[in-house]
Amino acid sequence: MLRPQLAPAETQILTLATAVAAADTINEAGGLSAGIKWPNDLVIDGKKVCGILVEMSSEADRVNYVVIGTGINYSQKAEDFPPEIRDRAISMKAASEGQGRPEGTTGFDRLSVVRLFLKKLDDIVKLVLSNDNKKIIEMWRARSVTLGKKVCFKLRDSGYTGTAIDITGDGRLIVDCDDGIRRELLSGEVSVRGVYGYF
Repeated sequence: MLRPQLAPAETQILTLATAVAAADTINEAGGLSAGIKWPNDLVIDGKKVCGILVEMSSEADRVNYVVIGTGINYSQKAEDFPPEIRDRAISMKAASEGQGRPEGTTGFDRLSVVRLFLKKLDDIVKLVLSNDNKKIIEMWRARSVTLGKKVCFKLRDSGYTGTAIDITGDGRLIVDCDDGIRRELLSGEVSVRGVYGYF
């Protein structure tokens, strides 16, 4: 639980920061190549390996506390996932074995992954608390699998497609839509999917 000195509208940076910490953990611990799907899913080869949920208690002008939930798929085999998501979910161990490593020789264990994640999360939360959002945004961009891709989303019951071109300083996704309008999307308002699959 965190008690950051942030206004409620400023807390999206915590989601982006956590995604960076989780991506770096998965990649460093497992020798993998996880990327961030805006704003808070991590994917390997188009399959989800981690999800992040940030919940907060707030007043109109201040945050009372924030709870960051992070779920990393660690040891599941393909058949462990429900059939309806089997083609869109993966675990660290499955991804590692998919790179040609023999089963059971991944080179990482659950405790080392947890320790590394907590260390990286602590480091990046310090950037949040020092208002170094620019650095966090740069780190997020470098790990993004969304930017430059065709995406589709629903906004107020209308569907749109376009190209994700950037994120703003507060973490909104900027999409050049096919109808000629540039839109900035707030993560709580929309669900973004790739036109050519889940990425």
